[in-house]
Amino acid sequence: MGTDTLIKWEINEARCKPDVVFVQLLNWEYEQIAETEAESTSAVLFNNSSPEGVYHVRISWDIYFNVRDSYVHALGLENVNDGWYRPTLNLYASNTSIHLLWETIDQQIDFYTVIILEQGVIKKISHFDPQITSMTINHTNPCTMYEFSVGAKSDVSNQFFDLGHIRYDGGVPAIPNVTYLGGAQVQVRWTTNPYCTPDFIHVHFREPEGIGLMGIAPGTNETTVLTGVKQCTPYAIQLGFSYTNGKEYLSETVNMTFLSDGTFHNAPKLSLDQNGSLLVQWLVRLECVVNHTIVMVETNGRPAKAYTVVGDQSLIRLDDLEHCAFHTVYVTTQYENGLVERTHSSEINTFMSKQANITTNRSK
Repeated sequence: MGTDTLIKWEINEARCKPDVVFVQLLNWEYEQIAETEAESTSAVLFNNSSPEGVYHVRISWDIYFNVRDSYVHALGLENVNDGWYRPTLNLYASNTSIHLLWETIDQQIDFYTVIILEQGVIKKISHFDPQITSMTINHTNPCTMYEFSVGAKSDVSNQFFDLGHIRYDGGVPAIPNVTYLGGAQVQVRWTTNPYCTPDFIHVHFREPEGIGLMGIAPGTNETTVLTGVKQCTPYAIQLGFSYTNGKEYLSETVNMTFLSDGTFHNAPKLSLDQNGSLLVQWLVRLECVVNHTIVMVETNGRPAKAYTVVGDQSLIRLDDLEHCAFHTVYVTTQYENGLVERTHSSEINTFMSKQANITTNRSK
């Protein structure tokens, strides 16, 4: 039995109310399945939609011969099912071997394929019957990086299923975990491979201009505390695992800036004055020197317009915004030391006293 979907909306500003509202019901791929027009009403009813369906609603109207999109509202996204899930890959390593396992997939296949890479170079390609879901690689070097790509092939449907990619890091450090302790101190934690323990561990804190800080820890350690980090300075943080044979393996870089009052992702505060001008306010850091701030305003989804504010001013009045329109505003602050911080976005419209409200009531 079908489901009825009731769509309601609200436009509060009388001077911007349209004569006709166009309402579209779309499927989860945004393909139109129904459309209607509404005159002198703020609700429409669509019949015989599926209770398990995934729908989007689009409302638009004409004002001064320009189409304005109001809102796109998703219903039932939790019901989306792609029909095939990538299985889990697992690795078990020892001092001399690596054991690879993968889950079976709910598809008719003819064989599995495993591609083995050593230090980024393909070393071997193996094929296995559908009943086999594991393999063992012997005589491995515990300090060498190995990668495994697993796939499955169906000759009947001529489909190839990508089961994923998994890596044994060997002597390569994992990404460091960095915790700001306050003041000038940070704690750095990491994990080491028990089959490839380094002799020394270098902890690098590199500044944009200059060496920055470096700490040295014994190879058996998995944590250290560094003192001397600066406020409002962007650091590139990296681990180096050093061995007596002269090799050093570097981790991926973590980029962090330490700020005593945390990160600012607050959305800018927006308000309209009596003349229709938009006031935009945002936060700046007292401990950092501001170079300039860029206020970006998107109107009705069109490319954003930029307004530049020089210095530490944290307020701007915009007098040239389009009326009867939707505006999305976000702020990017550039500090003297290179730190760039961008806020979340705020939204406001210049035709309603409060935000549009769309509600749905689905009943069988």
